[in-house]
Amino acid sequence: MLDSMIQLLKERFELEERDAGSFKKMKVSGMKFSIRCWNVKGLGSVSLMSGKGFLGLMQMDTLILNPFEKDMPLFSYDRVKAAGNDMLFLELYDTFLDSSLRKDETGGLLEDLMPLKELYKDLRDREAKPQWYDDLMLPQSVEKVGKKKDALTFDRMAGEFLDIYLTAVMEAPDCDPEAKRKKAAVYTEGLLSNGGPSTNVFKKAIGQEGAEKLFREVLFGTK
Repeated sequence: MLDSMIQLLKERFELEERDAGSFKKMKVSGMKFSIRCWNVKGLGSVSLMSGKGFLGLMQMDTLILNPFEKDMPLFSYDRVKAAGNDMLFLELYDTFLDSSLRKDETGGLLEDLMPLKELYKDLRDREAKPQWYDDLMLPQSVEKVGKKKDALTFDRMAGEFLDIYLTAVMEAPDCDPEAKRKKAAVYTEGLLSNGGPSTNVFKKAIGQEGAEKLFREVLFGTK
């Protein structure tokens, strides 16, 4: 799925790969991770992380789009497959500089994402516990859980979600990249300060300083 998502990006934007350095290949808690990142002309930063482990029984994929040149929210795709289960996360985080664009459910750039959520409403929603970033997550976000049989449907939904998001990016207003980086850093620094399931795993494996470098310079491109 990550390959097709990157292809969607390449059809609309020019990607220039950044060097992920020592983070290109990592082994963390029994998982082997492959990480790549790009500067995207007219958009911002894009990164992908793919991990496999436990004799192929577990797979974790992540794609992060952090727009610095367009006033759009941060996009995060996560997919976790393990023991026949499949979890899909399509999350948008509020990094808008123009507050009038925030949580726009019925009109504007993100309006087409709400009908998409309705189209896939029969897929089971993930029961999420309260998190520190709940106030930053936009209502267009999706968290679903399913089984192996749902994989193709999850793939289709993820592709359609990203396509709508990228269409909105093309129509979004330009913004000051440095101001946008500072706004996006609120989420990145929050992850590093407050932690989370995957964040804590990396902090334990490569230390606080290593996690900060990975998150700021590679995954989110805020520094």
